[in-house]
Amino acid sequence: MTPKEMLLAVANVYGIRDEVAELVADKPDAYTPDSLSNLLRTSREAMGLQRETIHFRGGLSRSQISYYENKHSKNPGLRSLTALADGYGLPLWLVLCTALGDIRPLRDPAPGAERKPVQPPVRKRKRPAGFSGSTDRPKAA
Repeated sequence: MTPKEMLLAVANVYGIRDEVAELVADKPDAYTPDSLSNLLRTSREAMGLQRETIHFRGGLSRSQISYYENKHSKNPGLRSLTALADGYGLPLWLVLCTALGDIRPLRDPAPGAERKPVQPPVRKRKRPAGFSGSTDRPKAA
């Protein structure tokens, strides 16, 4: 999904899609990175930053930064993505959208298969021995 399409989708939620579509109709799409690692690496190189600077800005270790830039992370957490956005000086929405584009399902469902919602198992609480179900407590003398 391009940034323009995403903007239009958000505008649709707020009921202003037509107005926004009119505003962005003649605007070219911005650069959309194909992966999180490409976004991070090209942004750092374009700004002339070193990993040390990003380390101090975002609070990530230099090895973590290298790990994300070299396509080793499959599903980074929200805290890591927020720290990456801070460190690289990028908008959080761009980092999130790019990371979400990188995420792949673990396995594809069979063609035509219906997906059923997964419900967590219900656990029954164990009651202490001798519990009668009454919440009355004896009054202190």
